[in-house]
Amino acid sequence: MARLRSKHSALKILSCKFGGMGKHTPLSPEGAEDMCNFRILPGGVLKTRMGYRLHKYFPGMQKVRGVWQGTLKGVSLSLFVVDSSIYRLMQNATSESPAGELSTSEGLVHFCVYLDDLYLLDGKSIYQYSVSQNKFLEMEAYVPLFGYQWSPTSYGDVNEEINMLTPRLRVHYYNSTASTVFRLPYYADTVDIVRADGQVITDYTFTPKTDRITVNTASPPTILEVGFTVDLNEEIRQKILAAQLSLIYSHNGENKLLLWGNDARVFCSRNVTDYMLSSSHVLYPKASPLYFCAEDVLFLGDSAHPVTAMCPLYDTVLAFTDDRIWNLTFEKGTVQATLAASNIGCASPFGAIPYKNSVIAVIGNDVYRISASVARPEQISFDRLSIGLEDRITSDFSKRVHLFWNVADGEIWMRDPENEGGDVLVWNTESDEWYRFDNIPASFFFKTSDGFGFAQNNGSLLFDRSLGTDFDMPITAFYKSAYMDFGTPEVPRRSTRAYLYFLASEGDGTVLFETERNGKLFNLAQPLSNADTYLQTMRFGSHRYRFLRFTISANASTPAEFYRLDIHSLP
Repeated sequence: MARLRSKHSALKILSCKFGGMGKHTPLSPEGAEDMCNFRILPGGVLKTRMGYRLHKYFPGMQKVRGVWQGTLKGVSLSLFVVDSSIYRLMQNATSESPAGELSTSEGLVHFCVYLDDLYLLDGKSIYQYSVSQNKFLEMEAYVPLFGYQWSPTSYGDVNEEINMLTPRLRVHYYNSTASTVFRLPYYADTVDIVRADGQVITDYTFTPKTDRITVNTASPPTILEVGFTVDLNEEIRQKILAAQLSLIYSHNGENKLLLWGNDARVFCSRNVTDYMLSSSHVLYPKASPLYFCAEDVLFLGDSAHPVTAMCPLYDTVLAFTDDRIWNLTFEKGTVQATLAASNIGCASPFGAIPYKNSVIAVIGNDVYRISASVARPEQISFDRLSIGLEDRITSDFSKRVHLFWNVADGEIWMRDPENEGGDVLVWNTESDEWYRFDNIPASFFFKTSDGFGFAQNNGSLLFDRSLGTDFDMPITAFYKSAYMDFGTPEVPRRSTRAYLYFLASEGDGTVLFETERNGKLFNLAQPLSNADTYLQTMRFGSHRYRFLRFTISANASTPAEFYRLDIHSLP
């Protein structure tokens, strides 16, 4: 006698995991074919991304080129570069005061804090912020003490090498012969200042373009200090001033400033001690600690392959061109470069960032995590992260991409500023999931004391976790699964019902189920309150199918969360 089989014995309950893009397998419920404006929380929970609000607007201006917020020498600062003007935002965030003018009006600017001073690079000049004057001034570099205790008539050993960032030099003479004529090491354009036995004097004679200075005091000084300007290294000085990017690297108690961004060269700073700087301030009180010597210039590429990005990795620095990766090491005050990888590189100046003892970099049509061991930092390894996303990481994307580490949410954001839809590709560092956002038209991102924001045209906007809207407009999000076959594509099935567990939000939401034949749309229930966890049952018709997928959509003005979708299926 045949045994009757219960209709429930063939029932399959498919609990769909909300996974990211790229890594899903066709006919699997493990990931998304596409999704937008949902982030994936731990446990596979979908949540609409946070919204943003207006931060600052500059009417009549053209472009916000840079933003810096932080504390400098005990002073809280919020600085904006708009066109060629610099503004300091006041505490009420509704007004601003002028904080300097630049010689350029286009292109992004770069801020860096080095040895407790704030600098601004605009691709043509380097500016330094003066807390006392509340504005940026053109930087004055460290003036090296080229000669120390020299004889007035003969040169001694070079005490400190020429600083390529300034045409100025200092020489200290010990006058044991009562000479009144002192010989300079170069033909000088001007003599800036003279100190005789600790006192500034003006009673001297100097003819421009000569190498002699005559002191006309009543008695010859024993100690003479001369500060003068020479016509040296002007071409290389302009190259350093044209740097567009910087990296502060700490090594063996010294902080090095690395500048690059206009050609194949990397400029590495020399250490300036407090004693050296205070000595320089005697003749040049506005001198900064920026000191670059000819021996510390690295040539890593060529005119066709300039240096693009640099990131620290343990005790080394990775330097990228678009076709190579170099490893920079620092020993005994010098820097050495060795080739770490060839035929691969990072094309965007903003396409690589440090992340937890590794580097995340966009290389070609992929995103990689570059790692090394503490024992052998010069030996790097590559872990490909962006599997299945080749259609989104195009060559144009790779050349223009900006990477930003959203630390609070454990995400690396990747944005092409020329993408008109405001798309941002996101890698979740904790779950190793990929998703994307849109309507974030950022030209660049910036950090604040309690979060981050972005610049767009002549304004800036701040992300706010309490918001489910962009500028009071609801955020439209969707999650489209891959097609699923329930493990038996040869057997036609029918779904009886599905259960969706979600946190209801203010706004509209739908679930669309699609088969190879047709589809059915369900509207999500409206919330009783903003914090209602809801279980919605959706019942299907009796038609059969082999493949099924779903799309969850939310057009909410408050954050929406979706926990799980269970689909019941019968043959």
